[in-house]
Amino acid sequence: MSNGFLDKLKQGATEASKKAQVTIEINKIRSQIQGHEQTIQTSLHEIGKLVYSSFEHDNFAENESEIFSSCRDISSIKKDILMLEYKIKELRDEKECPTCSSICTSETKFCSNCGHSFQVEAPPTPEEEAAIKHCTNCGTQNDAKAKFCGGCGNHFS
Repeated sequence: MSNGFLDKLKQGATEASKKAQVTIEINKIRSQIQGHEQTIQTSLHEIGKLVYSSFEHDNFAENESEIFSSCRDISSIKKDILMLEYKIKELRDEKECPTCSSICTSETKFCSNCGHSFQVEAPPTPEEEAAIKHCTNCGTQNDAKAKFCGGCGNHFS
């Protein structure tokens, strides 16, 4: 009887340890995201200075390459942030609805906010595949019992 209790206690401790590790990893990723966001803010401030300087001197060509370079850097950093946010979702066992951007658990088959289906269509079974006849002339899928192609009228032999 005490064996079952000890097993449950060990299992609980293991689960708590895993959750703590996930939390630590998520916090590390959040820290990286904050660093990236600070870099973006600094870059935006510098871009603003360059644009205003160009305006004052009526010479936008002078700083154009530096401005575009900074903008490309910001775009790259934003992509990095998206990847880090995706890692957090993976660690939390979550996914984002492509229709409404709501966060759902990875096992969810339908979005609870908009009803989007996360189900992936299964490939046809061998029986279903055998029930389909492909036309060699145009590639149209036809019923296995068809004598003529519905797409081009080709006669099946």
